[in-house]
Amino acid sequence: MIPLFRLGGILLFLALLHLPANRTDAWFEEQARHAFEESWLPMLDSVSLSERFRAVSAFYAFPKWGVPVLRKSLKKYGPRMDSWRKAMLLGVLGTEEDLLQIYSLYRKNPDLERPEVWEGAMERLYWKFRIPHLQELELKNLKLTKIRKVKIGDGYQHSAVNIWFKIVNPSSQHLILKPVFNFWIGHPESPLEKLWFRVKAKSTVTYKIPVMMRLPLGRGKARVDLRILELGSGSILAHRTMFLALEN
Repeated sequence: MIPLFRLGGILLFLALLHLPANRTDAWFEEQARHAFEESWLPMLDSVSLSERFRAVSAFYAFPKWGVPVLRKSLKKYGPRMDSWRKAMLLGVLGTEEDLLQIYSLYRKNPDLERPEVWEGAMERLYWKFRIPHLQELELKNLKLTKIRKVKIGDGYQHSAVNIWFKIVNPSSQHLILKPVFNFWIGHPESPLEKLWFRVKAKSTVTYKIPVMMRLPLGRGKARVDLRILELGSGSILAHRTMFLALEN
């Protein structure tokens, strides 16, 4: 007598033989999607190292079914505590669509867990789809605008200011960039936030960065170097040194 569980498997196999190929493929795809959603995805956060390894291996082995599940989970839940593992896998297996999603979550959530993993995932995808840009980046209209004078004391003027600059990207490549400031005369009261930002191909973007400035009394200008770095390369795509008046 054939055991019931074996008989069920035989009957399922015979049924699949009589299904059209497209229906068979759809059945297997549905089962695979269910397995990733219900088993492999939760297993990414298992306390067991072997279970996490098996889950990661499944996503590497079957990206066709695994990547949409990772993508859907990030879109639904955003950057929860466990999301950095999903971002890490998408950084290896994903597409340009995933680059935009990871970039958006990275920009909107400054308190991400393991931000270095998110940045690494973004970098891998960026260079996976990057094409050489032929025209140089342009940096224009660098200026400081004083919002209000907060106080004067200890030989310094303390002012709330906005730093303005314009980036022109004439190339056909979307760029992910970071502005790095070096102040020589006048200093920010706290370090400026250093986040990557995306400049679309053949576009011009104006940026405003608020900062509290400390300027020596008797000095009407601040000296600043502004360098624009590209994600993952360390290359300086644009650099300007300016003496900037604190405009009212």
